[in-house]
Amino acid sequence: MRLNKGYVLREKGKPDPPPARAEKRTASRFYQLKSGHALTGVYLQSTDNRPDDQCWWYDPENDSGTHQTRDHLSKHCYKWRDQQAAMWARVKEVTKKGKQKWHVGDLLVDERYSPAVLGFVRNTHVGRAAPPVGTVRMKRSVGGCDKTYP
Repeated sequence: MRLNKGYVLREKGKPDPPPARAEKRTASRFYQLKSGHALTGVYLQSTDNRPDDQCWWYDPENDSGTHQTRDHLSKHCYKWRDQQAAMWARVKEVTKKGKQKWHVGDLLVDERYSPAVLGFVRNTHVGRAAPPVGTVRMKRSVGGCDKTYP
């Protein structure tokens, strides 16, 4: 039997200790982020639960990207910049490498960074249920005109 290349089975055969000891809500969101099944814009669009993959916290004046991916949420989303800074500072203490050197998937696989990622997940709404389409409306400036999106 061949395993999916996206999932790396730990050699010890036991779960990563910090997420296994974390509260259920946080651990669940951590494992969903790790497997690529977290409630992000990209995942929800792929399952036909959202009309687009846009970040619902998008700030056109400060954000560098609008597609709500794991990478966007953990590195670029303006809404969570303080929590991102704390997480990446903890990762840099261990590795001496900044966030530009990391793919989020690699960060989630290595158990040395689990406490930092768990802290980020615990202190944000990343991976929690999305606001219903049409209830939260944001204005985005696109090409000089303001458009209202769900």
